[in-house]
Amino acid sequence: MMMKKLIISTFLVTGLMSGVMAEERVITTSAYITQVVEALGKERLLVGADTTSRYNDELKKLPDVGYRIALSTEGMLSLKPSLILWSSDSGPKNVVEQVNKSGIQTYVLAKPSNLDELKSLVTQVGEIFNEPTKSEALKQSLEKKHGLLKDDMSKRGARKTLFIMEEMGGGGSKSFAGGDTSATALIDLLGLKNPFASQFNAYKAVNLETQIQQDAEIVLIGTRKEFAEKNMPVIRKDVSSIGWPKPVQPKCVFEVDISHVLVYGVHLYDDALTLSRMIDECLEEAK
Repeated sequence: MMMKKLIISTFLVTGLMSGVMAEERVITTSAYITQVVEALGKERLLVGADTTSRYNDELKKLPDVGYRIALSTEGMLSLKPSLILWSSDSGPKNVVEQVNKSGIQTYVLAKPSNLDELKSLVTQVGEIFNEPTKSEALKQSLEKKHGLLKDDMSKRGARKTLFIMEEMGGGGSKSFAGGDTSATALIDLLGLKNPFASQFNAYKAVNLETQIQQDAEIVLIGTRKEFAEKNMPVIRKDVSSIGWPKPVQPKCVFEVDISHVLVYGVHLYDDALTLSRMIDECLEEAK
């Protein structure tokens, strides 16, 4: 972590006295970085982005430089970038090293996992693009939304919630989120409680009996498919859709777009507030 901070600080001192100029050609390598660039009004400078950054129609028009941990040296350099914003987990290592040796200006930005780290990222990107006023306004907006989520939490309480990762597993099995996952981080952000977080880490197939024993009121189903409603990352589902016997079905089931809600970026707070309000509406109806 100290090394990453040193890299960023060195570039800030030597290369940011006048900020990023309008003619810059920028590549971003993770959605959480792209979201900040877009929020600061600099998306017009993008000439390429990684696969995880293709979350709207405009970004899908950009050349795809590959998944953030499987990037291509040739693919990136062919776009003639003047600035590359690396994610702290960008790879493979040899690609990062080859691109860095090309003389292109680069920055390494740490992946955030909480509000303070996200605000730090916004500050850093704001400095890179010489947009301190916009970055400060964005941070204040994030703090306000975080406050609204905390209000929802205090009214709702820590309801037991499970997260099914639909794209994992096979043969009819369902993989559930445990501790140290982005899914559990989402549940925590909503002030809910994942019973599996204390039982195992990562994602694990769980039999039906064990699922039911958790006594969850809410179930979230994570998918990557295109949602029917544009820009709506959450869809309410019938509680029977998860296959539990009727007497023990949860109160609420939602399908969530993991390309949105599992990225700890500036869009997450909007998505989390949307989901939070839908959960409250569902729980009220279930009384």
